[in-house]
Amino acid sequence: MNTLNLNEEQLKELEEFAMLHFSLKQLAILVGIGLESLQQEMEQDESLVRLAIQRGRLLSEAKLRKTTLDLAENGSSPALTAALKLILDRKMEDI
Repeated sequence: MNTLNLNEEQLKELEEFAMLHFSLKQLAILVGIGLESLQQEMEQDESLVRLAIQRGRLLSEAKLRKTTLDLAENGSSPALTAALKLILDRKMEDI
């Protein structure tokens, strides 16, 4: 579903901006759509717009997690602490 009728290029642009963790208001401004329309789209489970935003944010988070784990494996104490927290938080979510 894509009630905003964004094309593939616009959806990709939205995903890329979402990777930078902009707020919905900021994303609406950057892509040139109304905030209320974007908020309504985000409420739709099958929305391609929602999927693009979630995917962008998750891809960014995945890159940060990978970097943290890589640094932890190389002996960074702060990264090790952060990595352990990631692992424990995920375990709690899985319960």
